[in-house]
Amino acid sequence: SVIVKSEEEKPKQVVVSNNINVLGANKYKGDLTGYAADCPACNGTLACKPKYDVYKNGVVTYPDITYGDVRIVASSKNLKCGSIIKFNLKTISSEPVYAIVLDRGVLGTDIDLLVETESLASRIVGRRTTTYEVLRSGW
Repeated sequence: SVIVKSEEEKPKQVVVSNNINVLGANKYKGDLTGYAADCPACNGTLACKPKYDVYKNGVVTYPDITYGDVRIVASSKNLKCGSIIKFNLKTISSEPVYAIVLDRGVLGTDIDLLVETESLASRIVGRRTTTYEVLRSGW
């Protein structure tokens, strides 16, 4: 896991407009699902980082300059590209999962976690309601 070193690095409150799933400052509730670059309609590129080809390179993480190696998620445009979120998913880690928004394709406050294969997406993520915290709003 990644630890933020100082209070100055923590973002100010993130505002998501027209959102009924806001649970408090920077905390949101939505459905968590999984997806993979090997899905039939996928091309392996990410909406926010099209040159970071996850299919060709077989990656599900991104080396963020502040938060280190974080998982990749898709969100709606409610969260800016480069936003960092934190949530729990015991099927992949006993520690909180830190992820960066690098893709699009979901609605509202839902998030979609990039995993290695489509079969893993349904097996280890499935569809579940989760609460997540936005630690950084965009780059």
